[in-house]
Amino acid sequence: MKKISPLMVCLLLLLLGSGCTTPFFFPPGADGFWYAPGYGAIVEIGHRSDLRYFEVTEVSFLEQDLPFTGLPGFYFRVVDEDHAVLGVEGTSWNYRLERINGLPDRQIYRTATRDYRVNFEVLWHTFNERYAFFQERGVDWDAVYQDYAPRAALCTSDDEFYTLVVEVLDLFDDNHILFYRSEKDPGWYDTDAFRADWIRHEDVTKTFESLVKLQSPFSCRTAGEVFQEDLWHPFLTVIKNNYLSGDYISCCQDMIFYGTLDDTTGYIAVLKEDYYTGRRGDVPLQGLAVLNRGLDKMTAYFTGVPNIIIDARFNWGGTDSYSLAMASRFTDRRDMAAYQTAREGTSQVNYQDFFYAPDTGPGFDAENVYVLVGPASLSSGECLAMYLGNLEKVTVVGEHTMGVWSNTLIRHLPNGWEFTLSNERIYDPKGTNYEVVGYPPDVVVGFNPRGFDLGKDAVLDSTLELIAGRASH
Repeated sequence: MKKISPLMVCLLLLLLGSGCTTPFFFPPGADGFWYAPGYGAIVEIGHRSDLRYFEVTEVSFLEQDLPFTGLPGFYFRVVDEDHAVLGVEGTSWNYRLERINGLPDRQIYRTATRDYRVNFEVLWHTFNERYAFFQERGVDWDAVYQDYAPRAALCTSDDEFYTLVVEVLDLFDDNHILFYRSEKDPGWYDTDAFRADWIRHEDVTKTFESLVKLQSPFSCRTAGEVFQEDLWHPFLTVIKNNYLSGDYISCCQDMIFYGTLDDTTGYIAVLKEDYYTGRRGDVPLQGLAVLNRGLDKMTAYFTGVPNIIIDARFNWGGTDSYSLAMASRFTDRRDMAAYQTAREGTSQVNYQDFFYAPDTGPGFDAENVYVLVGPASLSSGECLAMYLGNLEKVTVVGEHTMGVWSNTLIRHLPNGWEFTLSNERIYDPKGTNYEVVGYPPDVVVGFNPRGFDLGKDAVLDSTLELIAGRASH
């Protein structure tokens, strides 16, 4: 899941610069008020290094505190008197800004409050103005207001209101909608969004709890070990013991491991595009540097191997620029890989296009590439499948991916609770958006969890049969 809030992080870095103590000094002409279309945010810049950040809807105007952090690669460029761009180099976190005359004053709700009616109004209006997939998700948002607004006004406790909000968010079946009561809250997520009954929700909960414990200086596990041991152990153990022909190699904090299945076939498992630097929410450019060092070693390791299998069935997302970096090692052309927009009313704004970057490092010389996918492939894991699936020598095998592609827009209620929503659309180069339906395989093979009990992986077996069939012709 893409838990990180890209726009907020961009704004934080502009305030703090590349270090935690050195302020970022805005360029001449940056002072004033800027609106970010598609994201419902206003930035106030003053005195070259001062910044305030506001979340805005038609009925609310709420200033948010910014955590102290810093990332390399931040930029703020003044395009002309009325337009600017801010973002992070090497990511999809790039935002066009429009100058406005000042802070708005028409909004009714402008202060912190526990009033449950007010908090519901802000939640409803935020989704109403930003959520991009009501039709695809089959949610009648006006009807939701008619049903739940009166009930919210009657709530008498935080627990009662929390239950009501969860009931509303559960209508979407969207794994990118998350809900937190505090920073220590592991959060609510929609279990209905998982279309695979072989994903045990108690294992998901255990994994989330283990990730929180990783922040302790006494933790001795990597994030990759958490996913391998707490979430995917029954499946990855079979692959390691019954399919890999020898020892395997791990990299990127054990989020990636690879080896050979036989003399002609290599195997790479990508479990997540995050934690590559060893902490939650990678610094993108630092995480990319770790990944590229790992990819350099992988390309050397698989030199002369004609077939590569990339297993994204257990990939729980992260940062999509990592997915593009990996896919770029399988092409020598700087073609478009995808493009992205954000919702602003009935329009799509903040258009961005993304291209393969084959000059990043040495490429894989495999003749045939196979990508394994399924309903547990989500978010940037789906981007990995699509970026690779665009390429001619790639065959995608398995089932449709989960169908959650947008970066998660993080917003807050007046009572301080935090929630996320999907406000962006990601398209392949032909203009197809795979939200809800998921990315489709070229060869459909169902995931068979019972087969793993017998030491067999049906999807991997079918892929090996494809490889053998192609070699015999």
